[in-house]
Amino acid sequence: MNSELYGAEDFMSWLSNIGFVFHEDRFSSEMNQCNWLAYRRSKIKARICEGNDDKERMLVVIKPYCYAHPNGSQALNQCEIEVTGKVNGIWYKLIAYTMDIRDLMSSSGKLDEIESSLISAWNAL
Repeated sequence: MNSELYGAEDFMSWLSNIGFVFHEDRFSSEMNQCNWLAYRRSKIKARICEGNDDKERMLVVIKPYCYAHPNGSQALNQCEIEVTGKVNGIWYKLIAYTMDIRDLMSSSGKLDEIESSLISAWNAL
């Protein structure tokens, strides 16, 4: 993992173990205590994306959001899971959001279930 990436290190390690790679999220807000996003090619065959060199496997992207409450009493540790692609000249962004990072890591198969739902939605376009 890149040493310049920081935040939600346990989540990053978990994602790395299941095949995700990481990149700096240059669009992350300064308040977000995570500066990275994770991605991998889906294992599920999908309709071809016009903007993706006609590959039949979509990228699944995960963006963590970790914010400290101003009074320090609690932290928000969530993520978005998305699939983005182009069909008939139109770009679509399909997203599952406000996913609790701890719940995602502790729920066996939850990420696979979300990925399957997003790819099914993509295939339905």
